[in-house]
Amino acid sequence: MRTCIGCRQVMPQSELVRLAVLEGAPHVVPDAKKKLGGRGAWIESKRTCFERASRKGGFQRALKRSAQVDVEVVIGLLQSQLERRLMSLVGGGYRARKIVFGTDQVRESIHARRSKVLGVAEDAAGRRAQLEVLSERVAIYGSKTDIGAAFGRDEVGVYSIEDEGIGAEVLRVTAHLAGLRTTDDFTYDDGGVGHRAAGDR
Repeated sequence: MRTCIGCRQVMPQSELVRLAVLEGAPHVVPDAKKKLGGRGAWIESKRTCFERASRKGGFQRALKRSAQVDVEVVIGLLQSQLERRLMSLVGGGYRARKIVFGTDQVRESIHARRSKVLGVAEDAAGRRAQLEVLSERVAIYGSKTDIGAAFGRDEVGVYSIEDEGIGAEVLRVTAHLAGLRTTDDFTYDDGGVGHRAAGDR
């Protein structure tokens, strides 16, 4: 268990991201893979928590000194790390034959009960809504072009993850990414299901 330096809530380490403490600017950097050495701090992957840590001294307590942390820079670095992680998971899963894409293949994967998580690009259209209804867990993030690059295609709108471990990690990463948005476009319930939302998570 770890304490978020923003909201001060105690929660499982898996629900937080680690920030490695530096001596100089930018003073903290995201450590999404938890591989950087030295002192660290933990924060929930929500823009509100980063802003609260900046306003209420969370970064200063973690740094154990007075320093001005540029929240937007740190959020941008974290977002880049998480997006690279997501694309690596999807691309690696596809090459390992644990992910299929395309509407017909995804539908067959769901009906055959092989699908653990449905992945959906934010700008996907077509029969996307039908597939979401059929799926218990949905990860929504990225454009069709972004997702397509992971598969070596121009565009991919939907994909089915047939491995529980990969699926769980994709849900975790996309939930972290959703929390960094200026306005929360998606929410994730306790079961890891993605939902469109108009307000806060």
